[in-house]
Amino acid sequence: MRATKGARGAVLVACAVLLGAAVAGCQTVGGGSGNGGSSGTGPGAPSAPKPPNATSTSTGFTLGALAQGPVRPTAGQPQDRPREGDLNGDGYDDVALARTGALYVVYGSADGPDPRTRTTLAVGGGHPGRDADNMPRLHRADLDGDGFTDLLVTVNDGKQYALWGGTRGLTGIRQLAIGGEALRELGPAGGDFGSVADFDGDGSGDVFRLGGPDRSAGVVFHGPFDRRTGEPARQAELTGPIPADSAPYQSTSEDYDGDGRAELTVWFEWTDPDSEGDGDLSVRGVRHFRGTARGLVRAQESEQGAEFAGHPGDVDGDGDDELYKASFFAYDQKITVSVNSTPGKVSSASPVTLTDLPGLNSRCCGGTEGRAVGDVTGDGRPDLVLSAPAINSAHGLVFLIPDIAHVTPATEPQAVDLESTGVDGENRDPGEGDKQYIRHRLISKPPLLDVNGDGRLDVVAASGNRHPGDGSATRRTTGFWVFPGSPDGLDTEASRHVTEEDLDLE
Repeated sequence: MRATKGARGAVLVACAVLLGAAVAGCQTVGGGSGNGGSSGTGPGAPSAPKPPNATSTSTGFTLGALAQGPVRPTAGQPQDRPREGDLNGDGYDDVALARTGALYVVYGSADGPDPRTRTTLAVGGGHPGRDADNMPRLHRADLDGDGFTDLLVTVNDGKQYALWGGTRGLTGIRQLAIGGEALRELGPAGGDFGSVADFDGDGSGDVFRLGGPDRSAGVVFHGPFDRRTGEPARQAELTGPIPADSAPYQSTSEDYDGDGRAELTVWFEWTDPDSEGDGDLSVRGVRHFRGTARGLVRAQESEQGAEFAGHPGDVDGDGDDELYKASFFAYDQKITVSVNSTPGKVSSASPVTLTDLPGLNSRCCGGTEGRAVGDVTGDGRPDLVLSAPAINSAHGLVFLIPDIAHVTPATEPQAVDLESTGVDGENRDPGEGDKQYIRHRLISKPPLLDVNGDGRLDVVAASGNRHPGDGSATRRTTGFWVFPGSPDGLDTEASRHVTEEDLDLE
């Protein structure tokens, strides 16, 4: 199971969509069917209750009812350890993304994602003029232990909802009962709520929520969660000394020792108790917890946490996760990659710098997002995907670096954008036809998914643009692109663009 985040400026999202600013006041919506492996919409299955009609205010947040497309997903089967990307157990991973005002799932098939086979959910509320306010964070885990992967939806006031997966895909919604004074709201600038992973190895997803200032690292709510009430099976606060005058602000979780139980790392920042107002939010310490059958156990700590910095992923394909760093430097036109085998130890490996990068036509601007590791080419060796959404006049590029465990200065990356051969040419203004005003900021959206079941992982990418060039704050809604994996890398000739119109979204 791939989980969430890491150190500020170092560990970013591994399997999630991270967006937004704060909203307040979220309405509870209806629950799904009862526990059990048959949670679909087939004969005899209970229907998903619809939430009551709700009105949104300038600070309110509401979820609508799940709306299904005209074609039902293929009936799947529960699995002992369900695939992270497969919400209906049919062997094909499914695309799940959020946009302003909605989130949507498009189910995979032998031909890739079929927009007719979809589930959409309206997202209402937020602050007028702030288009990211009602864009939730999405994570995947089998929260109820029924053998189907579920979607965990986190909104910016901190409330969290399970969208239950089943034999016919998503069928019900339930707010998780995980409140408490130790939990903080995400704040007006957004932020990290915590992590999602299986910390005790029982096969059900657990939700870690960051704690409050000077209290604790946070609270773990252990699955399986009850489908009717949203209650966790149990909860445990991660007590013990924390850095003085600090608060936990980010976390990351991965299975570093391959035992089926995820580890957790939590970063703390200074809370400026004297209100000096100098903007200093420096790291005050790092705490590392090891996953056991009883849950998380305190393992290591550090003052600054350089030895815990990086992005988690199975770099060498051995089933254990490692830490890696990957950064794109726009001005120097370089990508630098380094790998550290174990959190808590400073890597002795020298960083590798790639300088002969394809696809670049400008030196502005920097920033690396959308990192993910997995076998795109099908050769059994994990590859690295990362995005540079601000490069090339903010049109954006997606890079593929093959065999990250054995990267050398001679490694030849692949660069894909919306002008690559075979890609649907959306890198233009659909209204005026003047491309210079387009700022798509193409960005890959982890996790990597096998949406067509061929055994190779595919890249899902979307537009990161929020300003269409007319001075408004309206977000450009262009759907998403799928770049299939192939023995030669990302197959742009076989790429597919699913538009907002395909999804029947306004």
